[in-house]
Amino acid sequence: MGDGAEFEIVGGGLAGLAAAAVLARAGGKVRVLEKRRYPCVKLCGEFLSPEGLAALARVSGVEASSLVRELGARALSKFAWRTRAGRTLELELAPRGWAVRRDILDLWLARRAEALGAEVRFGTAVEGPLDSGARALWAVGKEHSGLKSPFFAVKGYADDAGA
Repeated sequence: MGDGAEFEIVGGGLAGLAAAAVLARAGGKVRVLEKRRYPCVKLCGEFLSPEGLAALARVSGVEASSLVRELGARALSKFAWRTRAGRTLELELAPRGWAVRRDILDLWLARRAEALGAEVRFGTAVEGPLDSGARALWAVGKEHSGLKSPFFAVKGYADDAGA
C-alpha cells in the first residue's frame, strides 16, 4: 500500500488525517489538502469511546494513555440530553468515554500525520480532479458541494489514478 507510493488526500478532517497517518506509517508519500486553516474551532465536540480511543492509538502509533494526556481529554461517565422544553434524559456510560475539543483533536492528528512524514497543506481548496498522478482519496464529508448526501456520516471517495 505505502512503500513509496504517492497519495493525495482531499480533506483534512478526522478521516483524511487518519488515512494520512496510516499511509505515511506504511511508507507512502502523502499530501493532505485542506481548505480551512487550522486550528479551526468547531461547535461540535468529539466523544471518544474506548473503541475509538484504541482505533486512534492504532492509527497514530501513540499509546492510548498518552493520547488522553496529550489531547487533554476529559473522562465522561454520564450522558445528558436536554430538550428545548426542559426535559432531561441522563444515562450512565459504562464503560466511560472521553471528551475532546475538535479543534484540539484535528490539529493534534494533523501534527501527528506530519511527524509520520505526511505533508499537510492548510488553506488549499480543491475544486476538481487532481492532476498529480498520485492516488487520490476524497475525505470531504458533507461539505463538498458536488458530493451532497442526506446522511450524517463519515465517508470517503477513492480514485486510484496511479493503478
